[in-house]
Amino acid sequence: MLKSEQEICTGFEIRNNFISSGSISRFIKRTPGCKVISKRKMFSKNEIHVTFNYKETEFQVWEPFGDNSRLLIGSEKETNEKTIFSLANEIQKTKCYFVC
Repeated sequence: MLKSEQEICTGFEIRNNFISSGSISRFIKRTPGCKVISKRKMFSKNEIHVTFNYKETEFQVWEPFGDNSRLLIGSEKETNEKTIFSLANEIQKTKCYFVC
């Protein structure tokens, strides 16, 4: 889990076994409770691949520092830790067509 300086959970990390922002977006769409708001355009330098809502909270999937081995999922706004743990659980249960 990702934690703030105050030791509050702010997000989590998943392995990046996806080919593109489109495949990340399709995976998020299959995750119960998630609704995709936007996805990164092809060849964009923006590190945010997908923005989506889960339980009325906006989350982002981003690739930190161009490190293509992992993705981070979190919210820019302060979010209830239970919501983050619930989302992490749903993501973990969602079938990935790659090795996740």
